[in-house]
Amino acid sequence: MMAASVAVGMMCSSGGAEAGQYKSGNNVLEVCEGREASFNKGACYGYITGVVDTYERDRLVANKELCVRDEVSLGQIVEVVIESLRQHPQNRDYIGAYLAITAIEEAFCSKDKLS
Repeated sequence: MMAASVAVGMMCSSGGAEAGQYKSGNNVLEVCEGREASFNKGACYGYITGVVDTYERDRLVANKELCVRDEVSLGQIVEVVIESLRQHPQNRDYIGAYLAITAIEEAFCSKDKLS
């Protein structure tokens, strides 16, 4: 548990960069495909978990139905996000959270839930 918290903190920290710097799709893909398997997997899963949890919370606050079905595993969500980042290299300079949400919506959300 502590290792996962540290991993998420490391990915989300600015690393000496200016405050407010976002993580791009390039950053997210680099971590999710990184060489340090256990550390990077924890950071990748932690980042994407945070994105999807925040997205779903925001939907609830806006009185909208949840997007992702209960049957969808975190592993599926991570795979969808990584595959989307691989398939759309022209967009990877955009904010990673935005790209992750876009991939999640396209894969899991029915059109009637998005309105």
